[in-house]
Amino acid sequence: IEFHLPKAAKRPGLTQALALMSNDHGDREYSSHVTLMILGEDLDPAEVSALLGLRPNQSWKRNASGQRWGGWKKFLPQSKKDWPLDRQLRHWERILRGRGDTFTAISGRGNLCVLDCYIGNDATASIIFPVELQTSLAALGLELRLSIFAHAEG
Repeated sequence: IEFHLPKAAKRPGLTQALALMSNDHGDREYSSHVTLMILGEDLDPAEVSALLGLRPNQSWKRNASGQRWGGWKKFLPQSKKDWPLDRQLRHWERILRGRGDTFTAISGRGNLCVLDCYIGNDATASIIFPVELQTSLAALGLELRLSIFAHAEG
């Protein structure tokens, strides 16, 4: 995330706080990871894979192993799991760009198509999504779900 402050607003404390929110080096206010998830009662994971041209990390059909719905999940690559939340979302937006009609068709069949964001923190945190990121994610036709959990460091 880039922050451009008016000259009058550039104060050391504010600049430092904003830098912490977007730091790539582990000093962020929270930890996070984003998963592409599609769920539905009659979901066919093989069809979802074919439509998206992606292979899931996990998938299952309804009633298989007692499941009440089918599911398809794609996780971030391990190399990207320490990225800040906005950078993870930008990664997904790049990977999924141009597939908005596909997600609309999948969700039109009664399925939930979502970027599932886990956020863990041990204090107050600021989560900022720049307008251009919100716009590009909205064009994909995906819901954005934020699950925020409190955890203690150590």
